[in-house]
Amino acid sequence: MCDPLSIATSVMVLSTVTQGVASYTSQQQTYKQQKQQLQDQQNYKAQVAAESQKSYTNDIDALEQQRQQQQQLATDKLTANSIQAAQARATARVSAGESGVSGLSVDALIGDLYRQEGTNGLAIKTDATRAQQQITRQAASAKATAESRYSGVRISQNFTPPNALGTIAGVGAGLANTGVNYLSTQPITTTPRG
Repeated sequence: MCDPLSIATSVMVLSTVTQGVASYTSQQQTYKQQKQQLQDQQNYKAQVAAESQKSYTNDIDALEQQRQQQQQLATDKLTANSIQAAQARATARVSAGESGVSGLSVDALIGDLYRQEGTNGLAIKTDATRAQQQITRQAASAKATAESRYSGVRISQNFTPPNALGTIAGVGAGLANTGVNYLSTQPITTTPRG
C-alpha cells in the first residue's frame, strides 16, 4: 500500500499536468477565436470597401450626368443669347432704315446690343464655370466620404498564438515544486561510511 504522502504527491503531479494541458487547450481555443474574429473583421472591411466604392461610383455617375446637363444648359443659354442679340440688332437696323435714321446713333445702338450680348454671354459662362466647380467639389467630397468610411474600419491583430513551450515550462516548474515539496517531507537519512 502507498503512503498518503506519495498519493498526495501523485495527485499534485497529475493536477499540475492537467492544469498545463487545460491552459494550453484554452490558449488554442482563444487563438482560434481570435483568428475567426480577424477573418470576420477582414470580411467586414472588404464589404465596407465594396459598398463605399459602389456608393462613390453612383455619386460620381450622378455628378457626371449633372455636369453634362449643366454644360448643355450653358450651351443652350449662349445660343439663345446669340439668337436674341442677332434678332435685336436686325430689328434695330430695320427700324432705323424704315425711319430713315442712319449714322452714329444707329451704330451706337448696334454697338450697345453687341455689348449686351457679350455681357450676358460672360454671365452665362461664369455661372457655368461656378456650377462645374461646385460639381468638382462635390466629387471630391464623395471621394473623401468613401475613403473615410473605408479607413474608419479598424482591424485588431493583437493576439498571441498558443505558447506550448511556456506551458511545458510551467508544468515543469510545477512538477519541480511538487518534487521539492515531497522531498522536504522525507526524513534525511545518512548512511554510515565505512
